Amino acid sequence: MAVRAIRLRQGCNRTATLRITLMTVLTNWLAYPIWADALIPTADFYRGFEAPRATHCMGGEGGVPTGAFATLVDWVEHGVAPVTLVTKNVSEKGYLLCLYPNKAVFAGHPSNYTAQDFVFK
Repeated sequence: MAVRAIRLRQGCNRTATLRITLMTVLTNWLAYPIWADALIPTADFYRGFEAPRATHCMGGEGGVPTGAFATLVDWVEHGVAPVTLVTKNVSEKGYLLCLYPNKAVFAGHPSNYTAQDFVFK
């Protein structure tokens, strides 16, 4: 029984050593492609818009983008890439979402505002 336990431990040690070696080799091998991903310009095929105070699927205090699908179709079929998206919240007030990392800054009257009261910065 003790001999079997020793052989099992030796086998586990070899497996652990092999796993560490493989992880080291693969990590070094994959490091360049992972680091180089930041150099790939994504503006031709990706747009990111942060929607503050919006919940996961829809709703919440923040606005839900209206006309997002039409904007996507316009981008794909006509080459007009979106820079902003207009949203509406539950009280039908409009917000402006800007292409990340830019932000929309509020410049209107707090009681009655629309998406036009936001400035793209």
